Amino acid sequence: MYQAAFLFIIFLVFRVITGAFLFAKWRETKKLNLLLLVIFFFMNALTLLFLVFGNLMLYDVNTIITMIIGLVFIDRTFYQDRKSPFKLLLALTLV
Repeated sequence: MYQAAFLFIIFLVFRVITGAFLFAKWRETKKLNLLLLVIFFFMNALTLLFLVFGNLMLYDVNTIITMIIGLVFIDRTFYQDRKSPFKLLLALTLV
């Protein structure tokens, strides 16, 4: 158990570092889709923090919120000029 918690903390630190670099890049460009990616990385790090400390209820709720933010990022970034399967993927996420 302690080795797994140690690995989760390492992943948490890497995600916070990645989020910090993306936040600095967002401050330069002010693009909305990059801000969504920053929020995704910080929320993902928070999710790992809940997993390390054993609060599984907050872990589940935060995982769903993180997945929704990831879906919004994908919709705003890769499906700008065409119809996206956002509603289908959102329904599958919430189920």
